[in-house]
Amino acid sequence: MAGRQSALVQALPQLRQYMYCITGSRDYGDDVIKQWLLALSGDGDLPAEDASPVEIFARFHTHAPNHLDRQKLTDGRSPEEEGLHARVLALPVRERQVLVLRAVLDFEQEEVSEILDIPERFIRRFLHRAENSLKRSHHTALVMEDEALQGIEIARALSDMGFEVAPLVSTGQEAIETAERVRPDLIVADLSLAGGEDGLSVLRHICSEQQPAIIYVTAYPERALSLVGDLSGPVLSKPITPSKLITVVHEEMERAN
Repeated sequence: MAGRQSALVQALPQLRQYMYCITGSRDYGDDVIKQWLLALSGDGDLPAEDASPVEIFARFHTHAPNHLDRQKLTDGRSPEEEGLHARVLALPVRERQVLVLRAVLDFEQEEVSEILDIPERFIRRFLHRAENSLKRSHHTALVMEDEALQGIEIARALSDMGFEVAPLVSTGQEAIETAERVRPDLIVADLSLAGGEDGLSVLRHICSEQQPAIIYVTAYPERALSLVGDLSGPVLSKPITPSKLITVVHEEMERAN
């Protein structure tokens, strides 16, 4: 029993994140998971102790619809009014599920196919439709990063999410000039720029005239923990993974909007 419980416990954070992403409500998502777990426990039908995340998600999708309010699942919110997460919620349900499983939770396409019990060719089709819908975006992003490879990876992830990404900047002057030109909705900023320049000073200058959402990426996260006001924002420790960045961007753009 302990082993079986641990397999489920390890999968719960991903299940909670998944349900929040596809429903827009942490409380409702948690309640669906709770009802599913109670049903499993009552039936004595817990997953095997060596069950993989894919197997647990597949089990969840087999039984959880019994506890889903279909209207809550299909109600989308206006993307113009409530940001990036609302655009995800406005997608058709199946496209939303495929996008979150693949792009946010990092399951492979064949794993998504197994979880949803849908042929892989349809998974590719749903993913393509969802990505095209999200790319019809008016949000702009600026990446301040002096490590070229890291900056390119961040810019690619943002572009895949539908942002129009300004050219990568590595110095304060480049950042200020680019921000004045594109007026970004989001800035992903390293705290240390080329030549040891202080990224915070640059952001203070930018934020004196604009109010972008800010996400910090740094090898020294303690430097950003005390920031408040216009300079506050989530802090990601290097190295940055695309899945973690996507999750934080979703949450930060929703909060900003």
